Order: sequence, then C-alpha cells, then structure tokens
Amino acid sequence: MKKELKERWITALRSGNYKQSQGCLQDQYGWCCLGVLCNIVDGTKWSEPDEDGREEHEYDFGNEIVLKDMPPPYWLEDHGLPLGLAKELAGMNDDGVKFVEIAEYIKENVNEND
Repeated sequence: MKKELKERWITALRSGNYKQSQGCLQDQYGWCCLGVLCNIVDGTKWSEPDEDGREEHEYDFGNEIVLKDMPPPYWLEDHGLPLGLAKELAGMNDDGVKFVEIAEYIKENVNEND
C-alpha cells in the first residue's frame, strides 16, 4: 500500500470522526474499517439509502460492481491491500475490535510501497 494512503487511513481510524459499525462497509450507524478506506480513496462513490429504507450504503467499485460488505479483490489489490489481510481486518472490525486498535494493527502489518 502506498505510504500516503496507509497514513491517511490510520489517521482517519484514529480521528474519532468515524463511528464504527459491523457487517457492512457503511450503514446509518457507522463504518467498517474497510469502508473508511473506501471513503478515503473516493468518498463520492457511496449510494444514498433508497426509498425502500435500505440502511446499508453501497460503494461503486466500477465495472458495474456495487457492493456493501467487502471491496472486490481487484480493488484491494489496486490499493495495495491483500485479500487475506482485508478479510482479517473485516473480521477484527466485526468482532468489535476498536478502530484505534485496528489502526495499530494496520501500522504494523500492512506493507508500504511508493
């Protein structure tokens, strides 16, 4: 992962500006740590809840792939995050590990490149 993106992600998770939620990238209650990453990469790609009351926001990853629970492998790879590590982070998030602890884990375990 590019150092600048990693640093921005860690800073966002530590900032207190994102409430934490589980089970999806973003919903009316808050965010998954991976949803925070998506928002940092491009915060304009989120859907709004529709008239049927959908509570989970979807993120448009391009190529007609719109997801609400996990970024697709190609997107993760393009941003320097291996799928296995992304799944581990999502699991930590869904198990209730706080963002500040996840940020520390990212700092120690996500490789940097230029």
